Amino acid sequence: MIQQLGTQDWGDMAPNDPMLRQFAATCGELKAVVENWTALNADALTTLNATLTKNGLKPIAAPAPALTLLECGSPAPTR
Repeated sequence: MIQQLGTQDWGDMAPNDPMLRQFAATCGELKAVVENWTALNADALTTLNATLTKNGLKPIAAPAPALTLLECGSPAPTR
C-alpha cells in the first residue's frame, strides 16, 4: 500500500524526455495508420465498389465517421 501511494505521488510531475519521445513516435505511427486507412477507403474501396457494381453486386459503404488526421507537433521541452 505504501509503495502504491509513493507511485501516485509522482503522478503530477511533467513527462520526462523519454516519455515525450515515445509519445511523438507513437503519434507518428498512428498518423501513418490514419493516412493509410484514409487512402484505402478513398482509392481501393472506390475501385472495389466499381467492380462490384459492374458485376451487379451491392457496393460497400465507406466507414463513418471518417478518421481525422492527428497533429502530433513536437514534444515540449521538459525544462
